[in-house]
Amino acid sequence: MNILSSSTSFLQARQRGRATYKRGFSLALSTCLLLGSVMLAYTVLLPGKNAYAAGPTEFATQPTPWGVALDAQGHIFVAEPGCNIPNTPPPYTCLTTFAATISEYNVADGSKVATYNEPNGYSSPFFLAVDGSGNVWFTEFNSNAIGELTPTGSGTWAQISVTANANPFDLAFDNNGNLWFSEFATGNIGFLNPTTGVASLVETAIPAGASSNPYGITKASDGTIWFAENALGNNGLSGVIGSFTPTLNGTLTVGAITEHTVTGVPHPHLITTDSQSHVWYSSGFAGVIGRFNTSDSTSTTFDVSLNACPTGSPQGCGVHISGIAVDSVGRVWFDDSLSDRVGYLDPTTSQFTTIKLTTGSHPHDGLLVGASDNVWFTEEFANNLGEIAGGVLPVTPTSSATVTATATPPPSTTPVNRTWYFAEGRVGKGFQEYLTLGNPDASIDCAVNVKYLYTFDNASALNTTTVSLSVAHQFRVTRSVNNDLHIAATGHTAAIVAAVVTVNTVSTPNCTGVVVERPMYFRTNMNGGSDALGATSLSQTYYFADVQTRSGTSSSINSFFTILNPPANASADVTATYYAGGHVVGTQQVQVPSGARRTISSNALALPAHVLAVVTSTQPVAVERPVYYHNIAQGNAGVVSSAATVVGAQTVNNDWLFAEGYTGGRFQEYLLLANPTGTTLVATVKLEYTGGHYQRITYLVGAQSQFSVDVNQLNTQPIGVCDSNPCHVSPETSLEVTSANNLVAERELFFQYSHTVNGSTLSTAGGTDVIGQPGPANHAAYSFAEGYTNRGYNEWLTLQNPTNATENITLTLSNSYGRSYSQNMSIAATSRTTTDITLLVAQHLVHFGDDYRDFEVTMSLVSSGNAVFVAERPMYWNTSGSGFVTQGGSDIIGYVGN
Repeated sequence: MNILSSSTSFLQARQRGRATYKRGFSLALSTCLLLGSVMLAYTVLLPGKNAYAAGPTEFATQPTPWGVALDAQGHIFVAEPGCNIPNTPPPYTCLTTFAATISEYNVADGSKVATYNEPNGYSSPFFLAVDGSGNVWFTEFNSNAIGELTPTGSGTWAQISVTANANPFDLAFDNNGNLWFSEFATGNIGFLNPTTGVASLVETAIPAGASSNPYGITKASDGTIWFAENALGNNGLSGVIGSFTPTLNGTLTVGAITEHTVTGVPHPHLITTDSQSHVWYSSGFAGVIGRFNTSDSTSTTFDVSLNACPTGSPQGCGVHISGIAVDSVGRVWFDDSLSDRVGYLDPTTSQFTTIKLTTGSHPHDGLLVGASDNVWFTEEFANNLGEIAGGVLPVTPTSSATVTATATPPPSTTPVNRTWYFAEGRVGKGFQEYLTLGNPDASIDCAVNVKYLYTFDNASALNTTTVSLSVAHQFRVTRSVNNDLHIAATGHTAAIVAAVVTVNTVSTPNCTGVVVERPMYFRTNMNGGSDALGATSLSQTYYFADVQTRSGTSSSINSFFTILNPPANASADVTATYYAGGHVVGTQQVQVPSGARRTISSNALALPAHVLAVVTSTQPVAVERPVYYHNIAQGNAGVVSSAATVVGAQTVNNDWLFAEGYTGGRFQEYLLLANPTGTTLVATVKLEYTGGHYQRITYLVGAQSQFSVDVNQLNTQPIGVCDSNPCHVSPETSLEVTSANNLVAERELFFQYSHTVNGSTLSTAGGTDVIGQPGPANHAAYSFAEGYTNRGYNEWLTLQNPTNATENITLTLSNSYGRSYSQNMSIAATSRTTTDITLLVAQHLVHFGDDYRDFEVTMSLVSSGNAVFVAERPMYWNTSGSGFVTQGGSDIIGYVGN
């Protein structure tokens, strides 16, 4: 976590064994989750036995059937290219001897009507479309031509060449009977009048150019032509679809083609429309279906992956959503070539249903819905034409996962600030304090000033020291407060410290800010540590859901309020008021001079063991509540000693969120609900588990009182309403608290555990404490300054998705060498996930021969499409064997901006 000036000090302070995690995850599982994006998609039925409906009817075809098209006479035509065209090496020519054909089948019974063999000079037919006269038009990907088949007798053929190396792909007729097609390699949209043929050929460049790789193309009911740009995407988080109004001669003026950014589908594949002004598109390897609402330009994604593979994974990982079509009742049919599935999504319920085909059959781009909602599809590697009569799949829907449609937003930015306040702090006589600073900006360095306001023990004089430093872009800096103030952690001198961190906007005017935390470690009659994210604003009121006190020689709990009154203020009169059982049980006052730090000891009053507290001030100030536990029995955790600190909530709220939480092993979790108002309120607690399951229960919280919820007990013996019967709980538990009235929510977690990684066992004990994030969830980006993963430390990231949709998040780590690493992750709907940051750092940021700076990391997270989530970072350590022995843990919810 933090550096000292000498190698000896480093060894003493840096062997701080952040214990190798409690969760009971195996190393193998943790490693698997890190080999690519983490994907924990929400499913009720997993792929496998009894998860699918009965199979469809299948009819044999010529080799590698691809595109399909219907005529008006009840016949279906199938392109049979004889090879897997786009998956062969460039220039995408088939490598085996074959006879390419187009076959005609009767939709009534699937019987073959005829097979038409292509003449010499033609190449593999790809996609098909039938004109008003019953002629079959097709694209020739390899020979860069558009072909026409008149299906009479042995067939009459015609061919029109397009631009060399254009690789024409999909095609569609407009309302005037003219043909439009995509050119994959040139980034053009092509046009032909079927009557005049080559003389009418027009090829118009898409605004994005040749690199856009237009793939699917379709006509909407209003006549608009839509197409998918398969290559365009924003870091795997968004894609592009295009549209235009067709002209009679195929000429499109500059600006006639409109491109629309859509979230959640990085590479739109094939495309279709429904009767409700919606455009639907498949996603390929992303495992989702996208919907674009033309009436308000919002985009929505539906996860239909069945956990087959993470979003954005490479080809072959296990999912490829290929064909797409809409039936008469609005169901969106799709096939999955790599998982060998065909099914539909019901947009009204956000549920999807699939059937399992023969393994390796590879249903791909050939999919359509005909009369009576009969669904037809091709099985490319099984050489079959499949039919689902009437669109009937007799199986319970497989999953539910949708993102609420919102206007496509701009990308989120990593939150930072130019001013940070720390009310708590202590150095000397067994206390070691650090400031950790992170600059997530990709190019801008920041000059920073740190002003310390401190008072020596048994003295009243206020001292100030200012330190200037630079935090380079994508860099983490660790500052030893002890070194800055020349007060040794093991010395006899001690001081209480507050700090104000500001960006120097004169020397670095373009710096938008940094993120700052304050880890502290101590070794007195017990040992432990804590961590706090600085406050970025001041307030005259602070709320604390739980203040604990207990006096004794063998066990004790000591709680304090530390108050910082910045130098620009007048003197502040501060009052702490304590409530329990519906009335005030105590008050304390202190005057805090301008530019000073003062402390209130709650143990000075004879308070009940647990109270809620409200701290008010005549001036805007910063207030924290550190607490120290000594030999306290904490339920399932047994007897522990620990410390924690929280910055008070500046307002009460009717919604609170927590990403972290664990009740397995020797962990004890409590949720504290505090009601500072004058009337009783009803609070609903929702426990969200791994895999998307949940439990919901309500409690009465009396006026000016608090209520303690034993989360362990709820997980062991569920008494609430669950999404399934019986309830499916997991030790990993996120929380959301809601109420019609305002309250404060705080989560306390006590632990002791032993965990072994790579033959090294780390044991530690302690506790953490956080006040929840005010909800409802509305943050799409988080920043963390602190993080350390060297020997004796373990850092974790817990993410909560409180929405009803799978969400994609990009995590970026930067260390004190200036190295960065990013990876994409997914969180299932109404679920939580845990990621081992220690392993990520070891795999991607540690270089042979480097020192501890490899392990000092700052972290940022940004979601796709501004999807909301909650992020916490628990850390565990044990420095046994070093000169400065401490053990314990800390936890914070990331910074989200003001």
